[in-house]
Amino acid sequence: MSIDDAIALAQVRPATTPTSSRPGLGGLTPRETEVAGRVVSGLTNRQIGEALVITEKTAANHVQRVLDKLGVHSRTQLAARSAELGIEPISAFPELQHGGGRSGHGGGRSGASAVA
Repeated sequence: MSIDDAIALAQVRPATTPTSSRPGLGGLTPRETEVAGRVVSGLTNRQIGEALVITEKTAANHVQRVLDKLGVHSRTQLAARSAELGIEPISAFPELQHGGGRSGHGGGRSGASAVA
């Protein structure tokens, strides 16, 4: 391809679509998409903050921006809209979803009970 052909192609074809305006993501940035996935997983602002190494207040601000951009008013509505958009749940602490503690010891139970 000649330089003239490359220039002509660049002028005809738009640049790649920025992540924040890709269709299907509601105009969310990558960080907001990540926060939305954690909200969908049921994490609190504090848990989101811990997972992303940000303050609880910053996590709350991200959550509010996500709600505003998607035109929803609650975490429940966000979960419904996120499923429609294909935003996958992201859990920072999978053990919390199974009733275990953060210690990784299955809520204090020993592994001996699994042996018959």
